[in-house]
Amino acid sequence: MSVCRFMQCERRCDEDACCRGFGFVRDTSAKDLQPDRLRLEEPGLPAVGREGGARTLRLNSSGINIPKPPKPPDKPLMPYMRYSRKVWDQVKASNPDLKLWEIGKIIGGMWRDLTDEEKQDYLNDYEAEKIEYNESLKAYHNSPAYLAYVNAKSRAEAALEEESRQRHEILSESVVPDVRSVVTTARMQVLKRQVQSLMRKLEAELLQIEDRHQDKKRKFIEATESFNNELKRVSLSLFLPCTRMCSV
Repeated sequence: MSVCRFMQCERRCDEDACCRGFGFVRDTSAKDLQPDRLRLEEPGLPAVGREGGARTLRLNSSGINIPKPPKPPDKPLMPYMRYSRKVWDQVKASNPDLKLWEIGKIIGGMWRDLTDEEKQDYLNDYEAEKIEYNESLKAYHNSPAYLAYVNAKSRAEAALEEESRQRHEILSESVVPDVRSVVTTARMQVLKRQVQSLMRKLEAELLQIEDRHQDKKRKFIEATESFNNELKRVSLSLFLPCTRMCSV
């Protein structure tokens, strides 16, 4: 699991009041039941904990701490989820052999069968909690803990960007040239001899082409002269009899 995907899972779990965690176990040894350290079930993931009061995710590759935001206020449950929580135990007790998805399917049908008046109570509770949630979220975004998280996140992102820039400079071709672009002296001599050989072959082929061209040109001129001479002879042979007949 990538670090980015892990952080997304963590954020969704923190925002969901129903979530009990996925891929990690919360250490509830603290008195306030807030996790001071998350013990990961899946090996190979970076350590997650609290440093200076703010939760952080340490990247092992660079050692830069990417802070995590403080836990936001819980989102209000949707009307259907409120109804599902209310009747779940009852439906489960009536159908102990059914699987979870089958119980959810039954509850979904029960919700669809409710009248608008019966659903209105759940809608009202949701809207009331939504107003409280928006106010809590506004206070959360203005809280010192969240503002400290924003500043820490900006510093961490700037440090990562600077590290990426330095790594790019170190690994650029101006510092570390591509081995494919490095040509040894011996290879240069071989390439030079190959170029000289190709130049000689090219000059020889050009001379042959020139000779063939001159030969064709000479034959064309000779054929043209022969044609003109023959044309003159035929013209004279036709012109003289006509002249004699005219004089008579």
